[in-house]
Amino acid sequence: MHFTLADVPVRTQIGTTAAERAAPQELHVTLRWETDTSVAQTSDEIGDTVDYFAVRQTVEAFGSGQEFQLVEHFLARLRAEICHEFPALKKLRIEVKKFPFTSGWVAVSD
Repeated sequence: MHFTLADVPVRTQIGTTAAERAAPQELHVTLRWETDTSVAQTSDEIGDTVDYFAVRQTVEAFGSGQEFQLVEHFLARLRAEICHEFPALKKLRIEVKKFPFTSGWVAVSD
């Protein structure tokens, strides 16, 4: 099955300058993945699938206490964390939105 976990807010210090990193910024993270749910479809047990609430909690907590210069680096580190914590996620795609302007945003995805 296909899953989308959309626009999860993550607060972290990110930016190419020290001034930009001085205060936490909110990023929005969207994850898309596939996983085998054949057992869960009949068992109706959370232990037989990926707990997307736990995935969300991991994403929300990821940026806390860390500092990044580039969104690309943030995404790569987040991917490593998610893949480590949830190995059942297949074909994981991540999109990170940053809001550096008074209106609009920039998105980086893999």
